[in-house]
Amino acid sequence: MQGAHEVFADRTKQDDGTLTPRTDQHAMIKNHEIAVEQVQTVSGKIIPIKADTVCLHGDSEHAITFTKLTHKACQHENIVIEKLTVF
Repeated sequence: MQGAHEVFADRTKQDDGTLTPRTDQHAMIKNHEIAVEQVQTVSGKIIPIKADTVCLHGDSEHAITFTKLTHKACQHENIVIEKLTVF
């Protein structure tokens, strides 16, 4: 079985790379500029991460804006967006 490494553009991360629990007030990112540009943990530490897909939570009130801006930012950085097939 093949899998994909997924990152969350609208969630913060801890220094060990795990997602900040949703019970934490800083778990969800509500500012689209921060969501598009986030590359560090909640403490400000930069950690390596592999990403094949980017998840944006559809239950967020900012989901459509985040999706459009993330797509635009990827294009600006010449990141190729293509269909991912996982078996």
